[in-house]
Amino acid sequence: GTAVLWGFLVLWVAPVVEGEEACECPKATILQTFPSAVSSGACCLNYSGSSFGSVKWSLFSQLQALKILDLSSCNITEIRDVAASDGLLLRELFLNHNRITLLPEHFLANASNLRAVHLEDNRLDRLPDHFLQASDDLEELHLDFIRPSALALGLLKPSLQKLELGNNSLDCTCALIETLQGYNKPQGVNVTDWSRVLENLTCASPENL
Repeated sequence: GTAVLWGFLVLWVAPVVEGEEACECPKATILQTFPSAVSSGACCLNYSGSSFGSVKWSLFSQLQALKILDLSSCNITEIRDVAASDGLLLRELFLNHNRITLLPEHFLANASNLRAVHLEDNRLDRLPDHFLQASDDLEELHLDFIRPSALALGLLKPSLQKLELGNNSLDCTCALIETLQGYNKPQGVNVTDWSRVLENLTCASPENL
């Protein structure tokens, strides 16, 4: 049978990066259909609890003022209209608690300002090859309950301060294990209770882990 990865990494979260303006999100605007237009000057768009199904990503990708986008619990099944050149200025993205099964190949590939990404509780069998490749300042990555079979090492940024992988079935390659162990070394981030995480780590493959 398939083993389940119950372990997760939890670390302290840093405050807003120095020099960045704070952005306060409004209460959720709950919609039954995806909007045809949004405010170009908003620093936060909160549609949590809406019912979108399909999301046209190009509506958000060119918004220069947008720092926080909350699309959690929006019954999303697909994200479309993603361009390879999209250079989002987003700091925080919430796509958790949806029904997404596949992310477009270039999704968030050039999102260099991202600090936090929430993808937990979706139905993703895999993540795009270039996912978060430019997000070198990423501090939080929530991937629990998404069911990927493999995890690209490029997602494990040295800047990470919080990583959640619980309740997934992963191919635990030697490179993946060594990279995760590296977070416990002095040059890495200070992982909280690493020994417990390591003890709880089980994998779909290889069979001897």
